[in-house]
Amino acid sequence: MMSRVVWLLLAAALLQAAVAYPEDEYIFDEEAEETVSSHVPKFTSQPLDLAVKAGDTVALPCRVDKLGDAVVVWRAGDQTLFTGDYKTTSDSRYSLQDPGQLGNSLVIAGVDQKDSPEYQCQISSSTPITLKHHVRIQVPPTITVRPESRIKVVEEGNEVVLECIASGFPVPIVTWTKKGDLLPYQEKKHTGKRLVIPAVKGAHVGDYFCTAENGVGDPATEHIRLEVNFPPHVEVANDIVYTGAGHEAAVECNVKGQPLPVVSWFRVKGTPLDGPHYQQYQEGYRYGVRIASVRDEDLGVYNCQAENAIGKDTGIVHLTGKPKPVKVLSDPNGNDKDMFNIRWSVESYAEPIEYKILYRKIQEAGEPDQDWNELEVAYVAAPGRAEDSIVYSQKAMLKSLESAAVYQAIVTARNQYGWSEASDTFRFSTLGASGSAGGVRGGEALVSEKPSGNSAPSSLLRPAGVGLLSALLAAVVALL
Repeated sequence: MMSRVVWLLLAAALLQAAVAYPEDEYIFDEEAEETVSSHVPKFTSQPLDLAVKAGDTVALPCRVDKLGDAVVVWRAGDQTLFTGDYKTTSDSRYSLQDPGQLGNSLVIAGVDQKDSPEYQCQISSSTPITLKHHVRIQVPPTITVRPESRIKVVEEGNEVVLECIASGFPVPIVTWTKKGDLLPYQEKKHTGKRLVIPAVKGAHVGDYFCTAENGVGDPATEHIRLEVNFPPHVEVANDIVYTGAGHEAAVECNVKGQPLPVVSWFRVKGTPLDGPHYQQYQEGYRYGVRIASVRDEDLGVYNCQAENAIGKDTGIVHLTGKPKPVKVLSDPNGNDKDMFNIRWSVESYAEPIEYKILYRKIQEAGEPDQDWNELEVAYVAAPGRAEDSIVYSQKAMLKSLESAAVYQAIVTARNQYGWSEASDTFRFSTLGASGSAGGVRGGEALVSEKPSGNSAPSSLLRPAGVGLLSALLAAVVALL
């Protein structure tokens, strides 16, 4: 009985199937079936490489000629975002735009630096195809400097490398400048993350700034302080300081060095300058000793000695009461045939005692030099001269000269402390000089520097006492 019921149920099922699908309503088309199953979509979108700002909204297209039965799958890196219309991520910033048989677009609202830079649109057809987009977030520049302490200390002569590592997108351009000065090798700017100084010098000390720019946001700037350790270097601006008893005077030297040198002042044989009579001072790199009222015993050689852990150096200043070199004031073109009126002035803190004039004719080329003529002139006070002035003027007549000739003269002055250094050689002409004599035209300005081969003998210029150079050398020897 049971078997019969089963057979009846089976027959009813077959009859129902036959009614549901009548034979005249279904026609099998083998060619059509094969065409539908083998269609592979083709992309009509192009891959994009975008540079956008953080927070922007981006639409990435995935368009095809015909999707058919295929499914569009969106991925961000290794993470799947959408499979067809089904969203597989909880991130609300992602959505699909215009889905259909022509594909769709992935919309990202508020892109972030943490997002994947690569997005894939994959069509899951019988032969899968993939379209890749790249989204790069523009990032303002930031800088990391080396050394991180922002202070670089090196010894003079060594190579130094200052490094400024910049990050951001697009890749920033880094430029170097130096505060208040040019870069080494006289550059205003240097481009590159590294600034290399092969042999650093004391002049390279300072603040170096690196600036990174990429067009996004404000430029980033950092700085490095470069300190160069080098031995002291002493420069003396005035190696001779003229003064006199009762007058104020100061001897000075400029000192540079790193670490900061210790500066000391000494007299000859290392005698230190102690007591209130010598007022020592410092103004930046300048070190000095001021004497409010000079005594005769203050005159002489002063030594400025600077020392640090790397080395030491010494500068010498001579404090003298002698007159300064004489300045000749005459017009070099004379108005007389056989004489010349020579005028001069001299600065001296003590009243002059006498002057000495050496003069001689300049010979034609190839002729031997003449001997010097010597004229001693006693000091005569000029009428109306101010008593507190240190400038003294005088004149003298040089006689028995040749007509139409060119001469040269040197003048020195003496006061109670000794003879001055020689004046610059003064060249002058007597009336009628128009040709050349010794390479100098008589009608031209004839003042020149001290001559070399034609200079007057030192014995005539300094008839009394020891010359200044000898005094300086003697002081150095005494120190040694």
